[in-house]
Amino acid sequence: MKIVEIEMSQQHTDPSVGVSVAQVTFHTDQNNQTHFTCLLKADALAEHPAQSQRLMFVHDALRQLRRMPEFRSGREVITFAKRMIGAPEGLAA
Repeated sequence: MKIVEIEMSQQHTDPSVGVSVAQVTFHTDQNNQTHFTCLLKADALAEHPAQSQRLMFVHDALRQLRRMPEFRSGREVITFAKRMIGAPEGLAA
């Protein structure tokens, strides 16, 4: 799977349970989309600036993706488009 764009949406915090939730979508070079719902502890998230918070949600989505059988078994690998490597602005809003 070659990820060419990462989109994050619907980020909100639910103070009643102390979690922040966001939807993370990976867009691939095959025009597929894979969606993940990511939950992070709100108090830990609040200690970081917005860009770091965004990366924390993306990291959680990648963790979930790696647990899928096709990636865990090694049948498929996760790669990123060259324009995304090391460029936070490559992460779509």
